[in-house]
Amino acid sequence: MRRRIGGHEVTGVLGTGADGVAYLALPAERLSSATTPVVVTVLAGPVDDLAFARARAVLDLAAAVGAPHVATLHEAGRDGGAVFHVRDHLPLGSLAAPAIALNRTGGLLALAGAARATEALHQAGLAHRGLGPGAVLLHPDGIRLGPPRLAHLLAPGRTLTAAAAAGAVEYMDPALVRGERAGRSADVWSLGAMLHRVLTGTGIYGATPDADPVACVRRVLATPPVLHQGLSHAEAEVVRACLEPDPGSRLATAAELADRIDALGGAR
Repeated sequence: MRRRIGGHEVTGVLGTGADGVAYLALPAERLSSATTPVVVTVLAGPVDDLAFARARAVLDLAAAVGAPHVATLHEAGRDGGAVFHVRDHLPLGSLAAPAIALNRTGGLLALAGAARATEALHQAGLAHRGLGPGAVLLHPDGIRLGPPRLAHLLAPGRTLTAAAAAGAVEYMDPALVRGERAGRSADVWSLGAMLHRVLTGTGIYGATPDADPVACVRRVLATPPVLHQGLSHAEAEVVRACLEPDPGSRLATAAELADRIDALGGAR
Protein backbone atom coordinates (compact mmCIF):
# COMPACT_ATOMS: atom_id res chain seq x y z
CA MET A 1 0.00 0.00 0.00
CA ARG A 2 1.23 3.46 -0.82
CA ARG A 3 2.25 5.54 2.21
CA ARG A 4 1.93 9.06 0.81
CA ILE A 5 0.18 10.51 -2.20
CA GLY A 6 0.85 14.14 -2.99
CA GLY A 7 1.81 14.74 0.64
CA HIS A 8 -1.34 13.07 2.01
CA GLU A 9 -0.65 10.28 4.51
CA VAL A 10 -2.47 7.11 3.50
CA THR A 11 -4.09 5.16 6.34
CA GLY A 12 -6.13 2.57 4.43
CA VAL A 13 -7.60 1.40 1.14
CA LEU A 14 -11.27 2.05 0.53
CA GLY A 15 -11.59 0.17 -2.76
CA THR A 16 -11.41 0.32 -6.54
CA GLY A 17 -13.79 2.57 -8.44
CA ALA A 18 -14.51 3.28 -12.07
CA ASP A 19 -11.47 5.53 -12.44
CA GLY A 20 -8.92 4.12 -10.00
CA VAL A 21 -8.16 3.26 -6.37
CA ALA A 22 -9.54 5.26 -3.44
CA TYR A 23 -7.50 5.62 -0.26
CA LEU A 24 -8.35 6.96 3.18
CA ALA A 25 -5.74 9.53 4.16
CA LEU A 26 -4.80 12.31 6.54
CA PRO A 27 -4.70 15.55 4.56
CA ALA A 28 -1.48 17.40 3.85
CA GLU A 29 -0.97 20.53 5.95
CA ARG A 30 -1.68 22.77 2.95
CA LEU A 31 -5.34 21.67 3.01
CA SER A 32 -6.26 23.60 6.12
CA SER A 33 -9.96 23.52 5.21
CA ALA A 34 -10.11 19.74 4.73
CA THR A 35 -11.87 17.42 7.10
CA THR A 36 -9.95 14.58 8.75
CA PRO A 37 -9.63 12.16 7.11
CA VAL A 38 -10.03 12.67 3.35
CA VAL A 39 -10.44 10.35 0.37
CA VAL A 40 -7.58 10.40 -2.14
CA THR A 41 -8.38 8.71 -5.44
CA VAL A 42 -5.45 7.73 -7.65
CA LEU A 43 -6.54 7.49 -11.26
CA ALA A 44 -5.50 4.49 -13.32
CA GLY A 45 -2.61 4.73 -15.76
CA PRO A 46 -0.07 7.39 -16.72
CA VAL A 47 -1.55 10.69 -17.88
CA ASP A 48 -0.04 13.34 -20.13
CA ASP A 49 -0.30 17.10 -19.55
CA LEU A 50 -3.26 17.62 -21.90
CA ALA A 51 -5.31 14.81 -20.35
CA PHE A 52 -4.55 16.11 -16.88
CA ALA A 53 -5.67 19.61 -17.87
CA ARG A 54 -8.96 18.22 -19.20
CA ALA A 55 -9.57 16.20 -16.06
CA ARG A 56 -8.68 19.16 -13.85
CA ALA A 57 -11.15 21.39 -15.75
CA VAL A 58 -13.98 18.90 -15.14
CA LEU A 59 -13.13 18.61 -11.45
CA ASP A 60 -13.01 22.40 -11.13
CA LEU A 61 -16.49 22.68 -12.67
CA ALA A 62 -17.83 20.02 -10.32
CA ALA A 63 -16.20 21.71 -7.32
CA ALA A 64 -17.88 24.98 -8.29
CA VAL A 65 -21.29 23.28 -8.07
CA GLY A 66 -20.46 22.41 -4.47
CA ALA A 67 -22.77 21.69 -1.56
CA PRO A 68 -25.45 20.51 -1.19
CA HIS A 69 -24.92 18.56 -4.39
CA VAL A 70 -21.27 17.47 -4.77
CA ALA A 71 -18.81 16.25 -2.15
CA THR A 72 -16.24 18.94 -1.37
CA LEU A 73 -13.31 18.58 -3.77
CA HIS A 74 -10.10 19.99 -2.33
CA GLU A 75 -7.53 19.52 -5.06
CA ALA A 76 -6.27 17.54 -8.03
CA GLY A 77 -2.60 16.87 -8.58
CA ARG A 78 0.08 14.55 -9.89
CA ASP A 79 2.39 12.27 -7.96
CA GLY A 80 5.04 10.25 -9.77
CA GLY A 81 3.12 10.44 -13.03
CA ALA A 82 -0.19 9.39 -11.45
CA VAL A 83 -3.11 11.80 -11.21
CA PHE A 84 -5.07 12.03 -7.95
CA HIS A 85 -7.91 14.07 -6.53
CA VAL A 86 -8.94 14.69 -2.94
CA ARG A 87 -12.45 14.99 -1.48
CA ASP A 88 -13.98 15.00 1.97
CA HIS A 89 -14.51 11.62 3.60
CA LEU A 90 -18.18 11.16 4.54
CA PRO A 91 -18.44 8.62 7.36
CA LEU A 92 -22.07 7.68 6.68
CA GLY A 93 -20.89 5.76 3.65
CA SER A 94 -22.63 5.46 0.30
CA LEU A 95 -25.73 3.92 -1.16
CA ALA A 96 -23.50 0.93 -2.03
CA ALA A 97 -22.16 0.54 1.53
CA PRO A 98 -24.21 2.60 3.97
CA ALA A 99 -22.97 2.95 7.53
CA ILE A 100 -26.57 3.46 8.65
CA ALA A 101 -29.69 1.38 8.06
CA LEU A 102 -31.57 2.40 4.91
CA ASN A 103 -35.15 1.29 4.33
CA ARG A 104 -37.16 1.83 1.15
CA THR A 105 -38.01 5.41 2.11
CA GLY A 106 -34.39 6.23 2.90
CA GLY A 107 -33.21 4.73 -0.35
CA LEU A 108 -35.73 6.72 -2.37
CA LEU A 109 -34.82 9.93 -0.57
CA ALA A 110 -31.15 9.31 -1.38
CA LEU A 111 -31.95 8.68 -5.04
CA ALA A 112 -34.14 11.76 -5.33
CA GLY A 113 -31.25 13.77 -3.87
CA ALA A 114 -28.86 12.15 -6.33
CA ALA A 115 -31.14 13.06 -9.22
CA ARG A 116 -31.30 16.70 -8.10
CA ALA A 117 -27.53 16.77 -7.65
CA THR A 118 -27.17 15.35 -11.15
CA GLU A 119 -29.43 18.08 -12.47
CA ALA A 120 -27.18 20.68 -10.82
CA LEU A 121 -24.20 19.19 -12.66
CA HIS A 122 -26.15 19.22 -15.92
CA GLN A 123 -27.03 22.87 -15.44
CA ALA A 124 -23.30 23.54 -15.01
CA GLY A 125 -22.65 21.81 -18.34
CA LEU A 126 -21.38 18.51 -16.92
CA ALA A 127 -22.52 14.92 -17.31
CA HIS A 128 -21.42 12.71 -14.42
CA ARG A 129 -20.98 9.51 -16.46
CA GLY A 130 -20.13 7.52 -13.34
CA LEU A 131 -23.38 7.34 -11.41
CA GLY A 132 -23.79 4.21 -9.32
CA PRO A 133 -24.54 3.41 -5.68
CA GLY A 134 -20.90 4.07 -4.72
CA ALA A 135 -21.11 7.62 -6.10
CA VAL A 136 -24.14 8.51 -3.95
CA LEU A 137 -22.50 9.53 -0.67
CA LEU A 138 -24.73 9.79 2.39
CA HIS A 139 -24.66 13.03 4.37
CA PRO A 140 -26.55 14.21 7.46
CA ASP A 141 -28.54 16.70 5.37
CA GLY A 142 -29.06 14.49 2.32
CA ILE A 143 -26.47 13.19 -0.12
CA ARG A 144 -23.38 14.34 -1.97
CA LEU A 145 -22.28 13.02 -5.33
CA GLY A 146 -18.75 11.77 -5.74
CA PRO A 147 -16.62 13.32 -8.54
CA PRO A 148 -17.59 12.73 -12.18
CA ARG A 149 -16.03 9.84 -14.07
CA LEU A 150 -12.79 10.88 -15.79
CA ALA A 151 -11.58 7.72 -17.54
CA HIS A 152 -12.69 8.90 -20.98
CA LEU A 153 -10.62 12.09 -20.57
CA LEU A 154 -7.49 10.35 -19.35
CA ALA A 155 -7.36 7.59 -21.96
CA PRO A 156 -9.44 7.98 -25.14
CA GLY A 157 -11.69 4.99 -25.65
CA ARG A 158 -11.50 3.83 -22.01
CA THR A 159 -14.76 4.20 -20.13
CA LEU A 160 -13.74 2.51 -16.86
CA THR A 161 -10.97 0.44 -15.35
CA ALA A 162 -11.05 -3.33 -15.84
CA ALA A 163 -10.98 -3.91 -12.09
CA ALA A 164 -14.13 -1.85 -11.64
CA ALA A 165 -16.01 -3.09 -14.70
CA ALA A 166 -18.11 -5.77 -13.05
CA GLY A 167 -19.34 -3.47 -10.31
CA ALA A 168 -19.91 -0.38 -12.44
CA VAL A 169 -21.15 -1.58 -15.80
CA GLU A 170 -24.62 -2.49 -14.50
CA TYR A 171 -25.30 1.20 -14.02
CA MET A 172 -23.82 2.42 -17.30
CA ASP A 173 -25.85 3.31 -20.37
CA PRO A 174 -24.85 0.63 -22.93
CA ALA A 175 -23.90 3.48 -25.28
CA LEU A 176 -21.11 4.39 -22.87
CA VAL A 177 -19.99 0.77 -22.61
CA ARG A 178 -19.75 0.70 -26.42
CA GLY A 179 -17.58 3.81 -26.30
CA GLU A 180 -20.18 6.08 -27.88
CA ARG A 181 -20.58 9.73 -27.02
CA ALA A 182 -23.19 10.15 -24.32
CA GLY A 183 -24.32 12.96 -22.06
CA ARG A 184 -27.21 13.79 -19.76
CA SER A 185 -29.43 10.95 -20.96
CA ALA A 186 -26.74 8.47 -19.87
CA ASP A 187 -27.00 9.82 -16.33
CA VAL A 188 -30.77 9.35 -16.42
CA TRP A 189 -30.17 5.72 -17.43
CA SER A 190 -27.81 5.24 -14.48
CA LEU A 191 -30.29 6.72 -12.03
CA GLY A 192 -32.98 4.41 -13.38
CA ALA A 193 -30.76 1.36 -12.92
CA MET A 194 -30.08 2.44 -9.34
CA LEU A 195 -33.79 3.01 -8.71
CA HIS A 196 -34.50 -0.56 -9.84
CA ARG A 197 -31.95 -1.94 -7.40
CA VAL A 198 -33.21 0.18 -4.49
CA LEU A 199 -36.79 -0.97 -5.12
CA THR A 200 -36.10 -4.65 -5.77
CA GLY A 201 -32.65 -5.47 -4.42
CA THR A 202 -31.72 -6.88 -7.84
CA GLY A 203 -30.01 -5.53 -10.93
CA ILE A 204 -31.60 -4.97 -14.32
CA TYR A 205 -29.40 -7.74 -15.78
CA GLY A 206 -29.91 -10.23 -12.98
CA ALA A 207 -26.77 -11.68 -11.41
CA THR A 208 -23.73 -10.44 -13.31
CA PRO A 209 -20.44 -12.43 -13.38
CA ASP A 210 -18.51 -10.23 -10.95
CA ALA A 211 -15.36 -12.34 -11.12
CA ASP A 212 -15.00 -11.79 -14.87
CA PRO A 213 -15.21 -8.13 -15.98
CA VAL A 214 -15.03 -9.06 -19.68
CA ALA A 215 -17.94 -11.49 -19.34
CA CYS A 216 -19.88 -8.85 -17.44
CA VAL A 217 -19.42 -6.29 -20.21
CA ARG A 218 -20.39 -8.84 -22.86
CA ARG A 219 -23.55 -9.72 -20.98
CA VAL A 220 -24.59 -6.09 -20.67
CA LEU A 221 -24.03 -5.48 -24.38
CA ALA A 222 -25.92 -8.62 -25.41
CA THR A 223 -28.77 -8.60 -22.90
CA PRO A 224 -31.56 -6.01 -22.68
CA PRO A 225 -32.58 -4.89 -19.19
CA VAL A 226 -35.37 -6.92 -17.58
CA LEU A 227 -37.57 -5.32 -14.92
CA HIS A 228 -38.35 -7.28 -11.76
CA GLN A 229 -41.90 -8.59 -11.63
CA GLY A 230 -42.27 -7.34 -8.08
CA LEU A 231 -42.28 -3.70 -9.18
CA SER A 232 -45.61 -1.94 -8.92
CA HIS A 233 -47.06 -0.42 -12.08
CA ALA A 234 -46.00 3.08 -10.96
CA GLU A 235 -42.47 1.93 -10.09
CA ALA A 236 -42.01 0.03 -13.35
CA GLU A 237 -43.24 3.03 -15.32
CA VAL A 238 -40.59 5.32 -13.85
CA VAL A 239 -37.75 2.82 -14.23
CA ARG A 240 -38.78 2.03 -17.82
CA ALA A 241 -38.85 5.74 -18.66
CA CYS A 242 -35.18 5.96 -17.64
CA LEU A 243 -34.04 2.88 -19.56
CA GLU A 244 -35.54 3.55 -22.98
CA PRO A 245 -33.04 2.45 -25.67
CA ASP A 246 -33.60 5.71 -27.53
CA PRO A 247 -32.08 8.49 -25.38
CA GLY A 248 -34.60 10.94 -26.80
CA SER A 249 -37.45 8.87 -25.35
CA ARG A 250 -36.12 8.88 -21.78
CA LEU A 251 -37.15 11.30 -19.09
CA ALA A 252 -35.91 14.65 -20.32
CA THR A 253 -34.20 15.83 -17.13
CA ALA A 254 -32.87 14.44 -13.88
CA ALA A 255 -35.04 17.02 -12.10
CA GLU A 256 -38.16 15.40 -13.59
CA LEU A 257 -36.91 12.03 -12.39
CA ALA A 258 -36.39 13.43 -8.87
CA ASP A 259 -40.03 14.53 -8.78
CA ARG A 260 -41.16 11.10 -10.00
CA ILE A 261 -39.08 9.41 -7.29
CA ASP A 262 -40.63 11.70 -4.66
CA ALA A 263 -44.05 10.56 -5.84
CA LEU A 264 -43.02 6.92 -5.41
CA GLY A 265 -42.05 7.61 -1.82
CA GLY A 266 -45.69 7.48 -0.76
CA ALA A 267 -46.60 4.57 -3.05
CA ARG A 268 -46.62 0.92 -2.04
